Amino acid sequence: MSDDVPPSLPSEAAQALIGHLEEAGFFRQIRDLEQSLKRIAGDLKHLGDTTLRGLGETESLVAHILALEAAVAVLMRATPLDPETLRASVRAEIGQRMAGFPGDGASKTDAAAEALLLRIERT
Repeated sequence: MSDDVPPSLPSEAAQALIGHLEEAGFFRQIRDLEQSLKRIAGDLKHLGDTTLRGLGETESLVAHILALEAAVAVLMRATPLDPETLRASVRAEIGQRMAGFPGDGASKTDAAAEALLLRIERT
């Protein structure tokens, strides 16, 4: 075949099939599916962007907590304080602040405070 020859038209059977698919709404369904997939892709992008922002905020929170722990450690080394009195005060404060929250946030916070006190006592 020469490059100058135009492509042949679809056969009658192919045209009939295409006509049937159009009548059955197949091509409309494909367009609707494409639009749905585009919406899902947009939603996933938004979810990813939100997750990345949350990760940045979490990293900032962690940095602040580490800085506060270091400051507390310095203060506790410089100021004589009975560790048991401090533990009791921390537990009471945590209990009051976490009373309205569901779950075991108070026990997790208490464990974190205890770990900090143990690190300070060892140094």
